[in-house]
Amino acid sequence: MLIISLKYSAVYTSHMYALYSAGKDLGVAIKILCHDKYLSDLIEKGANISDIISYNPQKNGFLYESLKKEWRQSLKVIAENGLINCLVMNPHPANAIFLKDYATYVGGKRFLWLHEPHKTFSEILEYGITKGVYFFIALLIAKWSVKNIEQCLLPSTYALKRFKQYYPTMASNCSLFPLMFPKITVESKEKLYFSFIGHVNKGKGIEPFLGLVEYCWKQNLKFKFQIISSTLCEPFLSRAKQFERLNLKIINKEAINDIEIAEGIASSFATLCLYTTVTQSSVVANSMMQGTPIIASNAGSLPESIINGKTGYIAENVYDYTSNIKLLELCIINKDAHQKHCFEEFEKNYSIDRIKPYLLEIIS
Repeated sequence: MLIISLKYSAVYTSHMYALYSAGKDLGVAIKILCHDKYLSDLIEKGANISDIISYNPQKNGFLYESLKKEWRQSLKVIAENGLINCLVMNPHPANAIFLKDYATYVGGKRFLWLHEPHKTFSEILEYGITKGVYFFIALLIAKWSVKNIEQCLLPSTYALKRFKQYYPTMASNCSLFPLMFPKITVESKEKLYFSFIGHVNKGKGIEPFLGLVEYCWKQNLKFKFQIISSTLCEPFLSRAKQFERLNLKIINKEAINDIEIAEGIASSFATLCLYTTVTQSSVVANSMMQGTPIIASNAGSLPESIINGKTGYIAENVYDYTSNIKLLELCIINKDAHQKHCFEEFEKNYSIDRIKPYLLEIIS
């Protein structure tokens, strides 16, 4: 089997390695074709360099002519070694071309792991101009790619339902393929914070999060908060800086590694996913991995991802700070029980062992 990620995105390193590791456990030969920025991370996690085919997009050019020649040669080698099916993991303008080539040079089944089957115009605007343009392009790429696959894989029941709605001709050729992560174990941390993790924009709930921080400070409540992000910028940066060293810790730098994220989550009573729009979030899986519950909105797949009262709580109104403070208190009071349930949830739904039956289905 071949795993493909032509565009670099740090979170996909974990997804690719989880799949690779599951395949190794099952005795399945797996190769990875990817952007060369993945190379050192995959090797550090334990992947064999001989199983990785990497390329440099700057060297190969934007129009992919040189890149096409390179991967076509790779595909011929793959075909000779009997690696049949392929799984494309990340939006990239060359995906549709690659999938066509795969049919020509290998002839195996082609799968697309599609995180965002559709977003309305109003949902796109929630992410701001830059991220909104990215989503619009990603949706166009998805449409081109879906035309060249046999099966589409969706990470949540919510995403699966959306895909069937917007791709009705593919309704019988799609299935669930959940998010998966290799487990990262960090030293036990004292629980101190309620944390915002990941990309900062309006859709990801930064406004209600900062509103809660401000409300707690003005009410002289002793809750501590934390932001861990590589994209905290204006206008949210100035607002966050007002509370830095008062009741808010900020980790905001260009590159944040998996260990730093894991340690930040492990030191939290809960992570806050007060999203106004989302399909699914890797923050949920990473929080479960560290035994940390989620306080989440009703958006997207979040309600299906959380066992209310055990692995987290649903905030019915993300701007109802009085009610949501009660959820913070519950996370402190029940932290030991939450930790147990969250660890169990990770093993049950996001671990390498969990993904093995889904992987076997694709391979066969």
